[in-house]
Amino acid sequence: MKKKSKTHLEEKEKLESLIKSENQSYLISNFEGSILQANKNALDLTGYEREELIGMNIGHLFYKNESGYFNKGAEYQYKTILHPKNGISLPVELTSDEVYWKDEKYKITFIRELTERIINFDKNRSLEKRYQLNLDDDSFSEIDMKNVKLKDIIDSSKLQSIMNDFNKLTDIPMAIIDLEGNVLVGAGWRDVCTLFHRTHPITRKNCIESDIFLSSESKPGEYLTYKCKNNLWDIATPIMVAGKRMGHFFLGQFFYEDEEIDYDFFSEQAKKYGFNEEQYLSALNKIPRWSREKVKTVMDFYTKFASIISNLSYNNIKLMKLIQYQKIAKKQLSESEERFREVVHRSPIGIGIVDEEGHLIDCNEAIAEMLGYTRDELLDLNFGDFTHPEDLEKEWKLIQAMWANKRDGYNMIKRYIHRNGKTIWVDLAGSIIRDVKGKPKFGFAFVQDITERKEAEEKLKKSEELFRTVFSTAEDCIFIKDTSLKYTKINRAMEKLFDIKEKELFGKTDIELFGESVAKRIIEEDKQVLKGNISEEITSKPVGEILHTFHTIKVPLKDSEGEVYGICGIARDITERRKTERQLDTILRMSTDTIARFDKNLRHLYINPIVEEELGIKQEEFLGKTNRELGMPESVVNGWEKALISVFNSGKEKRYEVCYPTPDGDMDYYENKIIPELDDDGNVKTVLTITRNITNRKKMEQRIQSAYDRAEFYKDLLAHDMGNILNNIKSSTQLMELWKNKESESMETLEMINTIKDQAERGALLISNVRKLSMIEKQEHTIKSVDPIQLLKKSIKNIKKRFKGRDIEFSLYFPEDTLAVKGNDLLLDVFDNLLINGIVHNERDQIKLWIKVLRTNENQKEDLRMEFEDNGIGIEEERKIIVFNRSPDKDKTTGGMGIGLSLVKKIIKSYNGSIWVEDRIKGDSTRGSKFVVLLTLS
Repeated sequence: MKKKSKTHLEEKEKLESLIKSENQSYLISNFEGSILQANKNALDLTGYEREELIGMNIGHLFYKNESGYFNKGAEYQYKTILHPKNGISLPVELTSDEVYWKDEKYKITFIRELTERIINFDKNRSLEKRYQLNLDDDSFSEIDMKNVKLKDIIDSSKLQSIMNDFNKLTDIPMAIIDLEGNVLVGAGWRDVCTLFHRTHPITRKNCIESDIFLSSESKPGEYLTYKCKNNLWDIATPIMVAGKRMGHFFLGQFFYEDEEIDYDFFSEQAKKYGFNEEQYLSALNKIPRWSREKVKTVMDFYTKFASIISNLSYNNIKLMKLIQYQKIAKKQLSESEERFREVVHRSPIGIGIVDEEGHLIDCNEAIAEMLGYTRDELLDLNFGDFTHPEDLEKEWKLIQAMWANKRDGYNMIKRYIHRNGKTIWVDLAGSIIRDVKGKPKFGFAFVQDITERKEAEEKLKKSEELFRTVFSTAEDCIFIKDTSLKYTKINRAMEKLFDIKEKELFGKTDIELFGESVAKRIIEEDKQVLKGNISEEITSKPVGEILHTFHTIKVPLKDSEGEVYGICGIARDITERRKTERQLDTILRMSTDTIARFDKNLRHLYINPIVEEELGIKQEEFLGKTNRELGMPESVVNGWEKALISVFNSGKEKRYEVCYPTPDGDMDYYENKIIPELDDDGNVKTVLTITRNITNRKKMEQRIQSAYDRAEFYKDLLAHDMGNILNNIKSSTQLMELWKNKESESMETLEMINTIKDQAERGALLISNVRKLSMIEKQEHTIKSVDPIQLLKKSIKNIKKRFKGRDIEFSLYFPEDTLAVKGNDLLLDVFDNLLINGIVHNERDQIKLWIKVLRTNENQKEDLRMEFEDNGIGIEEERKIIVFNRSPDKDKTTGGMGIGLSLVKKIIKSYNGSIWVEDRIKGDSTRGSKFVVLLTLS
């Protein structure tokens, strides 16, 4: 018994190994339903660990704890719902059978997942319902099996794996063969068959005859044994699907334990068919010998297994049809959802979908853009996050009422808070979406931005309030007439002026207010306004027995369609002002100054007659218009507007001078005086301007100033430069007095005499320059055509003679052709001064001067460009601007003539030429200067 138990234990371990290695999901349990073992696939499918499953009742894994089903009979097969550990239910098909093995009895349950896990179960409840009905739908009882083959409805690879493992455990060969004789699954075939019987045509024929007999004679639910002509036993049981024979389950190539093997038959057969006898008999000895009881047990199992395959195959067909229906349903649902999403996301109206707590679960781009978020950002928010706090409580009550099935929807005008903090107004329509049972699933909202409409309404409201305020408080008379020109409304000011109440004037015309003769002209004006025109006039009308002057503006009133439905008029009583203006006009008519009055809109209220002489514009054309509307130059308009606004804002008088160019290129000068005129409350109501032409005065002042400047200039020149010359002569004379008795000092005396001569020449040159400068200022010199090259050569000769003791090198570049420029003999002074400047302000032992003369087009005309370069001390950048001005400080430190470069500039300017100074080496002011002169070629 111990040996038998050990063998049994080994077989049991083999069975467990089979379960663990199988691709399908298996559970092993006893007949009380307690789970004893599970393979890896079953663990993956249920989500439990092996230790958690062992000992658990198998019925707890399935719908409604169906443990009762597991206690029914020896086998069962049906569909149910698996409840894995993760809580996501799965539709499965269970197939179970009893297994007898070495006196042990087990129940093996195959778990087959029918379809993919159902995702979004709540969102697709109708599809789930259809799916559950289809599993038991009678329409599946009749399936067209005409073109269905066994290979199409079984999983050959998985069955092959099962048979391979089972063969390892039992050493029982088997095969599944279809009606065409194709082996779909096979395991454990013996060498005597594969190497011998199936290789020879005759013995192969014997095998096929056996297959045909077993296929034709075996009955559903039974098995049939047959000893083939090759003297081996074969067994078969049919595989039926929907009542149709689809193939067979074959077992074979064995001997019964109680039969005697006829080795002589097999020896003769080996010789007859040319088999290697030794190898053939060796393969024969490997044929198993089974007891008839074992054969019966095995065939009972395989008959049932064939039944399982039959049922699974049929269910596969049903499942394929079901899946096909399901795919169609999913496609239809997907298309419907896609159309829905397309409508939602392409809608120009904002759409949001929320759950019961108000969290957004979907929305379109329109509402995201409306609120300033991206769609993804918005899906992280609750609707309360962007609802205005003052609207939140009211809307939340409406939402709760919908979810409580107390109302189907709601509409409200509410406010949202934009991402940037700005308030936006929306028109919202909310509704609830319910499932097939009427239970609310999610909220749906259509949102339209009405901010512009609300702002327009608010502006209209404020405009109406402003109109009512202005209408009732204005000091001017305001009235409204209908299209029949009857008064419908007047303000208090008009009631007071005409001593009549609004209700008394209501429905009456101007004939009853002013009389027929005055009303006739008013009616003609009003008819033009009813045509859409704006009327403005200053007229006199009787108020009682007194004639008043009114400045009246009338505009048409239009509805939203643009149709005129009435007239609004504003009439200002200007009777007293007109009297004052006439008096003022009489006073100012003789004035030579231009006098004007402006209102706060900078429009002319008055201007005196002198304007026609000054500007050539009629006096009447000014009234009611701004300077800009009168077409005055922009520079004039801007200056006036700035000055007028300044006085209106400050309330202080302003006085300033301006100048404008005249057509002949001269300048006219004006003095403007702006005086604020205050109302009874001390506010600036109008301003009065007085403009006086001061051109003659300004020009006289300029001439006086110019004369003064010249006097100062010559005074400084004589005081400084002549003073220096005289001081030098005086110092030299004093030294000569000291040395007159010293014969050894004759050289020093000679030097002093030369100094006196030099200073005398300087004095003469200074007097000459002053004379020339005076000639230029008085324009007493004549411009003619001169040869600049000849004058330049003469200047160079003079310089060499004057500075013969200095080492001076000249580098000259002159054009070969003859040149002539506009100038005169003063051009020689220009060249002398520029060359002397390069020598005097040079501390080097060797003085270098470069002179270049060339044609150029720098001023859009052909000019002569003359460049004078030196290697002297240079001119600092800040002094380049003032080097041509009179600079006493500079003269005192350098000993220069002072007037030299100033004279040069004036001479060149008198020729309509130009001169400037640059660095000889660009960017380095310490390595010499370059003076550039441009002269006009003649």
